[in-house]
Amino acid sequence: MQLSLFGDIGPRTDLDPDGQTCVVCNETKGWDYFPKHKHYAGGKDKRCRTCVAYQASVRNTLRKVSPAMSDVCDCCGKSTYKTLALDHCHDTDTFRGWLCEWCNVGIGKLGDNLDGVLNAVAYLEKFEESK
Repeated sequence: MQLSLFGDIGPRTDLDPDGQTCVVCNETKGWDYFPKHKHYAGGKDKRCRTCVAYQASVRNTLRKVSPAMSDVCDCCGKSTYKTLALDHCHDTDTFRGWLCEWCNVGIGKLGDNLDGVLNAVAYLEKFEESK
């Protein structure tokens, strides 16, 4: 059962019974190829097991060769009580910096690329001009 702000709304009916397409490799695979993930619809990760394993190995390799973690976020410059996240380019698998949770999630939600961030800047500039 799926829950909403208004309570139980019944089972999901929009999930393909045969599986889904991996958001990394874009291959359509059966549900057995996707690990469990409690935060996603259907309880499955959006990445296939192969891509999850590959991404984990990239992060582990980068942790070994990246500069030491600083005390502040490389994006916003603020310190945090949480451990900083290793940020890397998903196209080149290269280290970019150490980010706080907010910056890491924010950049990721904006597409993890410069175009997404610049679109957000343009949006905010348009609002500022209308004040």
